[in-house]
Amino acid sequence: MSPDREGEMVDKLSVKNACLILGKLSVNSRSVYEEDLELPFLAVSAKLCAVESQKQLAEKSAIDYIGMAEQRINEETQRAKLHLDPGTELLIQQVVYQELDASRVNAIVAKEDSGVVTVLKNQRVGDLTRIFRLLSRAEDDHNAVTEYVSNYLRELGRSLMAEDGDKADSLCLVKKLIDLKDHYEHILNACFSDEFLVKRIIGVDV
Repeated sequence: MSPDREGEMVDKLSVKNACLILGKLSVNSRSVYEEDLELPFLAVSAKLCAVESQKQLAEKSAIDYIGMAEQRINEETQRAKLHLDPGTELLIQQVVYQELDASRVNAIVAKEDSGVVTVLKNQRVGDLTRIFRLLSRAEDDHNAVTEYVSNYLRELGRSLMAEDGDKADSLCLVKKLIDLKDHYEHILNACFSDEFLVKRIIGVDV
């Protein structure tokens, strides 16, 4: 797959036919195809994605990195669809996601000046939605995003309490907290739709 990744012309039909032949060499199994092609392909892909992930994350903002990861997942999925056995398509998706996103989730959401807190502060609903959508494929990644959202909202609430908590007009503080809740409830509903966990965060933290 290296020539295709590098933009060289590849006879996709011939490669596809060769893969189909490999898949039929074992009776009632894909063992020859898996051992001779699929497993090495996935291993090489994982190494390439790991190297690219480290480089791109150092150079790009969180949202630009997310865009790169989305593009790479789509490219590798399409490449597998055109060249390889159908069973490889889901596997390459999982490999690319693991190396580009799952293994980097904390670095992505915490990235200074462009991570989850930054896009939430600046009310960039579209960017926050993209981050959540891509990183919610796995439960742990889903939780990492919502944890940062939760911590930020709690900090906002504490700041209001610190500023107005000792003032005589407690009704003013209550109104500010309600306004804060309504404001971020609107934003998070737009970003996260019907996600139960985020609904809970809105109710508890805002």
